[in-house]
Amino acid sequence: MSLKKEKPKTEEYERKFQFLLESAKAMAEIRDLDRLLDFLAKQSIKAIRADRCSIFLLDTDGKSLWSKVALGVQMIKFPKDTGIAGYTVTTGNAIIMDDPYSDIRFNRDIDKQTGYLTQSILSVPMFTSDERIIGSFELINKKDGKFTEQDLDYLQAFANQAALAIEMSLLYGQQKRIIEDLKNTQKRLELKIQDIEFVYRLEQASSQAMSIDDYLGKCFDIFHKFFNGQDLVFYLVENRDLALYHVFAEGEKIGQKTYNLHDLLQLTKARRQGNIKSIKNFANGLSFKELQALLKLKGERLANITFNLEIGKSGQTSFGCLEVISRERTVTPIEASLHEIISQQISSSVHQYKLLEERERANKFAEIGRLAAAIVHDFRSPFNTITILASRMASKSNQEGLSKEELARSCSVIERQTDRCSQMAEELLSFARGEKVHNLQDVQAKEFLQEAFDAFKVKAEASQIQCEMRVDYHGTLLIDREKMTRALLNLLNNALDALESGGKISLSCGLRDDGRVELRVSDTGPGVPIGLRDTLFDFLVTEGKEQGTGLGLYIAKNIVEAHGGVIYLDDQVNQGASFVICLSA
Repeated sequence: MSLKKEKPKTEEYERKFQFLLESAKAMAEIRDLDRLLDFLAKQSIKAIRADRCSIFLLDTDGKSLWSKVALGVQMIKFPKDTGIAGYTVTTGNAIIMDDPYSDIRFNRDIDKQTGYLTQSILSVPMFTSDERIIGSFELINKKDGKFTEQDLDYLQAFANQAALAIEMSLLYGQQKRIIEDLKNTQKRLELKIQDIEFVYRLEQASSQAMSIDDYLGKCFDIFHKFFNGQDLVFYLVENRDLALYHVFAEGEKIGQKTYNLHDLLQLTKARRQGNIKSIKNFANGLSFKELQALLKLKGERLANITFNLEIGKSGQTSFGCLEVISRERTVTPIEASLHEIISQQISSSVHQYKLLEERERANKFAEIGRLAAAIVHDFRSPFNTITILASRMASKSNQEGLSKEELARSCSVIERQTDRCSQMAEELLSFARGEKVHNLQDVQAKEFLQEAFDAFKVKAEASQIQCEMRVDYHGTLLIDREKMTRALLNLLNNALDALESGGKISLSCGLRDDGRVELRVSDTGPGVPIGLRDTLFDFLVTEGKEQGTGLGLYIAKNIVEAHGGVIYLDDQVNQGASFVICLSA
């Protein structure tokens, strides 16, 4: 197509030149590519008085063109050898097309999609300073006539200037992305360094702490420092036992509370948290909302870390869970990649402490076994003598004013107790040898309690202590009779030791609302000191008894829990002490 050169009018030339100067100045200041392309399109339209403008840039693969700004048209992308823009880029030639529909290079699809009618096109390549083509500048439909060669020259100069600005913008964007990537990399490295230091501190805590309580306190310090955790809840489920620790920030100090399953069930009842009914809730994983309601926690979860432990040779697996909580409204949870490391570290540490506890317990039991084995032989001789005497007394009709029935009843009590002492001696020997025997039978509750009460009443009345028994449950219990009798007598004897002459001891039995049978031993003594209540059932814990061994309540607790029951001190009683045993009916 031949182009006839026209001499531009001076006014029009000055107007376009002024646009070029203004555009060049603005191009040097605009760094954002989207803003720059939008500005270039609008300036070129104003300068040449076109209806629309599209700026096409070569893609990074060098095989396609794309338009991020096509005024009046949505963003498009197509092969670089397609359409008028493709021709301009591949040949490096500018083109004025007055009748695009008669030219096979024209892509009619865009007009069909938009309903727009393209009547004329001015397209020029965009050259950089080193003569590389990076795209094309395309104007559509001049408003006051047809595109001229002067329009072409002006647009070419404008496009070349735009090419420099676009390249600078692309370089600026690339540098910006590199800087952002470097910043992000620096942040990731800082977080990784923090994670490494965090794990190192956890390992230090494991090597420095002397017990689980001490270890959890150190763990809280670490979580508080690195993740601003204000509450740490740890619980461990073992067979029928549960220990729950709550470590928390209390001003500048650290507070710690320890609960067992009974304590939590009491809290559940007090706070009407009906979903927490047994140890299974904890073994299956207590929900965060339930835990929040139970312990009155506020804030958001930073981490929930669960793990399993296999302690000893029994093959039984214990379930553990650690909750880390921040009291802030919005928190950033601890990354999942760190969870596994924390889980393994804490699991390993707790496993180590549990093994140490088992070893210490085994050593204490071994000491008891050695002591028991030494004294049991000396007990057998007087027991045999008492049994023989009791049999002779039972064969006589009357002695010292006692009726035959009273004498027979007294002798029967003596015989039963000596039999029990002999059985206890044998059990103690079995215990020293590491043997465990449980003889579970269906026993009438009233008969079982009456036998234990009769044996105890003789001793209590000799100390001028009043005794009473009330039985409201007349069903059966599945128990080891001798062992449960021992547990019950331990509670009764403890009550007797706490009383002076004139005191009173009560034994009662009834059915609870939850379907379990409750055995209760109450006294009118001074009660249990507050400082002793948390360790009351611990091994070798005693206070205020000259002949106390610290084994009575510990043995009672083990017997009751071996039956699947619960034993606890009822702290709601205002006077004296009241111990409760709960068993399945």
